[in-house]
Amino acid sequence: MFFLLLSIKLLAINDINQLKETVYSFGGYLIKDSASVPNEFLLNYNEFKSFYIATAYKEDLNEKKIKENYNFYLDKVDRQFKYLKNNFNNSYNIKSFDSFLFSEDKSNLMAVSISYFGKSLHQENEGELQALFTFVIYQSKLKFVVHCRLIDDFGFKLHQLEKVHYERDNQFYKTYKDKYYAHSFYNAVPIKVKNKWGLISLTGKPLLKPIYDSIYPFQSNYAIVQSNKKYNLLTKDFNLVFKDGYKKIRYTNGQYSVLNSKNKFENYPFVQNPQMDFPVETAILQQVEIAPENTKMPDTENTYLQKLIATYYNQSKYSIQNDYDTAKKEKVIYIIDNKTKLISSTHYGFLFLDAHNDFIYGYKNESAHIIIPEGNVLFKSDFVCNYNSPGYLNIYDKDTKLFGFYSPYTNIYIKPIYTYIKPIDRDKFFVVITKSGAFGYLDRNGKELF
Repeated sequence: MFFLLLSIKLLAINDINQLKETVYSFGGYLIKDSASVPNEFLLNYNEFKSFYIATAYKEDLNEKKIKENYNFYLDKVDRQFKYLKNNFNNSYNIKSFDSFLFSEDKSNLMAVSISYFGKSLHQENEGELQALFTFVIYQSKLKFVVHCRLIDDFGFKLHQLEKVHYERDNQFYKTYKDKYYAHSFYNAVPIKVKNKWGLISLTGKPLLKPIYDSIYPFQSNYAIVQSNKKYNLLTKDFNLVFKDGYKKIRYTNGQYSVLNSKNKFENYPFVQNPQMDFPVETAILQQVEIAPENTKMPDTENTYLQKLIATYYNQSKYSIQNDYDTAKKEKVIYIIDNKTKLISSTHYGFLFLDAHNDFIYGYKNESAHIIIPEGNVLFKSDFVCNYNSPGYLNIYDKDTKLFGFYSPYTNIYIKPIYTYIKPIDRDKFFVVITKSGAFGYLDRNGKELF
């Protein structure tokens, strides 16, 4: 399901007739005397209505509301087009364009970056200008859906990374929400051998032989396992609860239940602690810092989580100061130690630098850099990257549309060869989807466990 959707979307571009001519035709209106976007690139009312019904909330599905939103759509298109056209008043011709497909709110969209040669209102000299446009693909045609702005090459690459990753992240969650190991509190990670699942510890020690067809995450101190069409419960000590399995075991609202001989679900009586449903907390913990294995879990008011979050956001050790070196006639960036207020290092040639606690992230000469505050380069990549809290890079190969990973804290680098990759609990292990669609795990060094 996950990859069928992606395959359909990737093929959608082949249904758009004469893509280059369409983009050049639309882009040309910015440098012509046209006062507005031509109707051929706008959704008419019936098209907008169909598009709106597919994406809107049920309470907004009335004719009056749809007409109001359609008029708002036309007005916003007009205002944004005029604003952008005003910036491109001295552009002479279109040089090139780039594009990618993505999904959002149940719609197939295309982001297009059009490069012009000329001079904007904010440029003294002639050069390259870029504008980003978003289109919905409606009946194999491109229809403008308002979003447009000035952009540069780096910004467009980053835009693609973020949109594609966001889409795949949502699709992964929908497909594997209750099926993948989202935490490491039981010191276990699944391993797949000859199409059978087992468990190993975070250090690689065997915990459960790979003999199961399915193995589900631990919840409320147990995990469901399935083999030969029979289900069983696994304890946190990796022992089976039942001598013989059941046709079905389910977990809902902190309670396990088994399908008994009367074909009715019967609650398993020894599970009495739904508050220990760790995956509920993991989404928050992954944004800050994972507690040591011997630390007690948060109470019902999440005071422990609040303390972790406050610690994370108050521990910014360095800040960035941008300046201009009049002698060298170029931008200079200083890394400032927030405690001593002294300059830790000075940098030239960077598009930007951002401080992230112990490390600095930035772009220079079309390459992502991770540097330490004293100035030494720790990691460099020519792939598109963005920094994520609490401290890792998403790495994206825009040619293959595959993702990788780097963490400055563990110095783990995983090449962009996966359709999706997700670090678990500060990189203790990873869950991945391969290019061919296989689901599996990596150990903390990036070794495949399947």
